[in-house]
Amino acid sequence: MPEGNHRMETSLLTVIKNIYESIADEQSKKIYESRLLYSLTGSYKFIDGVVSLSFKDIEVCKDILGKAFMDLSDDVVVYGAGHLGYILTVLCDMLRICAFCDSDTGRHGSMYNGYKVLSPHELKEKHSGSVIIIATAKEGNVADITEKLLGLGFDKDRILDFHGLLQSNGINQFSFHETQYFDPEIVLPILLEDEVFIDAGCYDCHNSIQFAKLCNNRYEKIIAFEPNPKQYSTCQHNSTVIENFTLYKYGLWNENAKLSFINNNAAGNAHFSGMSGEDVIKIEAVRLDDILNGEKASFIKMDVEGAELNALKGAEKTIMNYHPKLAISLYHKPEDVWEIPAYILSLDNSYKLYLRHYSFYGSETVLYAV
Repeated sequence: MPEGNHRMETSLLTVIKNIYESIADEQSKKIYESRLLYSLTGSYKFIDGVVSLSFKDIEVCKDILGKAFMDLSDDVVVYGAGHLGYILTVLCDMLRICAFCDSDTGRHGSMYNGYKVLSPHELKEKHSGSVIIIATAKEGNVADITEKLLGLGFDKDRILDFHGLLQSNGINQFSFHETQYFDPEIVLPILLEDEVFIDAGCYDCHNSIQFAKLCNNRYEKIIAFEPNPKQYSTCQHNSTVIENFTLYKYGLWNENAKLSFINNNAAGNAHFSGMSGEDVIKIEAVRLDDILNGEKASFIKMDVEGAELNALKGAEKTIMNYHPKLAISLYHKPEDVWEIPAYILSLDNSYKLYLRHYSFYGSETVLYAV
């Protein structure tokens, strides 16, 4: 092995060892191990490990649902190509799923989790003999979809409500998003009444609204960043309920720059790129240090579609001067799992690190540094 390569591998091992020693609890260490192995191998079995660590009752759920669907040997079409539909495929691998169906015309003909997404008309035409499992958590939607399926001639006894089945078995919580970035064990006990919260990657203001509620509206201010023009307008509309709130139409970066930003209209699928095309928009990016101009931040949340490391570099002075709580997305790029925590520790090695995961798939892992 060339000497230079050996030095590089040794250096990376030292970096990972230093990160591991800074992780504060056993759950976080196990999540880190699985995420690291996934980054190095690409094998999705390690994401299964992350999910199991994050949702401890998953095997109980699989057992309950396995018994519920035990006698279901027919082909199944899942109606709802979204979060709950994905969970159905994860928890119910005994089902003979042959396709998804969705009312959203923009999704017709696309693939979702390896299955073709059909229109209701195609569903009737190609799968009139299949069992239909409705996968949506909204009761009104379930009723509307059921009525639509009955109108297409499907037998009521062959239309099942996945969310209703979960609830009837006492399984009520499959959305982690209310606690994402605000973990009740890690963040909530150390929230203060004079917090300055940075919401980087504001998207629709959900996290800013959630933060204000968790603080009982006792905080100093919220500063949010959303560079996507469409989402910026959404944030402007949704933020009217938030006190002491400032919204910037900027991305965060390690320097002031104009960047290419690919937006394919799927939540969580936008990212920075050097490419050009009709899905690429130009955004203005700034350094957080420049925006704050020496003023404090006490809590920084970042979900900026792969720009997290550069955004942290643009917040170097703020992090070194104020030691803010950090909640940083750690899943957009394989190297994030070592580069991001290593950079944070290089600025302030007194940080204690925690990891939590908030989905049934590979995204939504958050690194907390406190």
